[in-house]
This record gives sequence, C-alpha cells and structure tokens, in this order.
Amino acid sequence: MQKIIYILILTIGTFLNSFGQTATIKIERLFFDNSYEKFDSIYFDINGTKFLGKDTIVKTLKLNDNFDNCTAIIGKDTLNFLTKFQSGQEYVLRPGCCCAAFILQARQNANRGTVTFKNKTDRDLGFVVCEHNSDTIKIDSTKTTYADESAMCLFKPCKIQIVETKYFSDEYVYKNDKKDYLSLWLGQDSYVLDQVWFHFLHGEKIEVKFDPKSKKIKLNIIGHLTKEEIDELSK
Repeated sequence: MQKIIYILILTIGTFLNSFGQTATIKIERLFFDNSYEKFDSIYFDINGTKFLGKDTIVKTLKLNDNFDNCTAIIGKDTLNFLTKFQSGQEYVLRPGCCCAAFILQARQNANRGTVTFKNKTDRDLGFVVCEHNSDTIKIDSTKTTYADESAMCLFKPCKIQIVETKYFSDEYVYKNDKKDYLSLWLGQDSYVLDQVWFHFLHGEKIEVKFDPKSKKIKLNIIGHLTKEEIDELSK
C-alpha cells in the first residue's frame, strides 16, 4: 500500500511540474521605416501554439523538456528553428528591420550565446555561425564562436552550418564584377552538409555534434554565459 501511495505521489508531482512549465509571449507592433512591412501576415507556431503577427493577445506557451520547436511561415518561405524558453519568463515578438522579418526577445536576461564545434571526423570541415562567422576546423580541433548579429536585429534566428571546405572557395566571394553570383551561390549551397537554426535568448552555450554517416547536426545546451563572459564577448 505504501508503495502504491509513493508511486501516486511521484506521478502527480511529475504531472504538476510538467504542467507548470510555461512562459508567455506578446506581440509588440513597433514599426519603423525599415521594418518588415508584412509582419502582420507571418504565421507562427511555437510548441503547437499558433498565431499571426497581427494578434495582440498574450499567449501562454507550453514548454518542452528539451528544445522548443518554432515555425515561422513568411510568405512562401517556412523557417523552422529551435530555441529554449525559460519557465515563467515573458517574451516579445516585434517586426524586424531590413535584415530580419521578426525579432524574438526575452523581457529579462536577454543575451546572445556561443556555438562550439569539435571536428571528430576524418577530414577538415567548414563551420558557419549566423552566416557571417565562418572558419575551417581541422581534424580533432575545437572552435567556439560568439553568435553575434547586427545591432538592429540582434535577436533573430541563427543559422548553424557544417560545410565542405570548398564552400569557402574564393570564387564565391562577391567582387562587384559581372559574374552571375546568384548561380554561383546556388552552386555553393551544394557543399552544405547540414544546417539548423537556433534562436538565442538567454546566453546559451550550444554544442554542435555532427554525424559524418548520417550527415546530420545535433545540438546540445551545455551551459549559459556568465555576466563576465558576456561583457568580454561584447567588447
């Protein structure tokens, strides 16, 4: 009998704990001259909670134990990205500037984070974070990159890529000449082995694991930046 009571207590406690893992999100329609004009029509789905950019009611988000799954449908484009909300926090969605359709930010303790990749394969690989931070990672070498973005669109999803080193060939660098760069860049994409999108909210330290057989990326959160680390990275 005591064993049954103990199991019931554990079950109820687990249920209540999972039920309580929620956060709230609110849309702030702050438009500027260079804001994304069609923000109102963006369709959002966060862990099954669905809404449009024109909705103004505060939404309650049920949180996952691991990563939270987000989708933004922007016209004909669909962006799937991972993030990690914190229970009890409030988040805001706003129209983005010229470099982002939207921004998503925490009311408190909002910080970008880092991405770490150790190359455990048998060849050199390319590592790209937020599109403009890139490096070649030698075999058994490790690289940690601060996932910075432009000041006006600081809190937008970050693209993380593992690529073949040919991706960094000089032929893909724009030189303001008459080359067909659109076709060149489409060809460059063939060297992308895998990519995921992660949205930094609270200074997460992300670890990237790459399986050379499946050619798939897996992300793990291995910690959060301290105030001292954030101050140093922000210099």
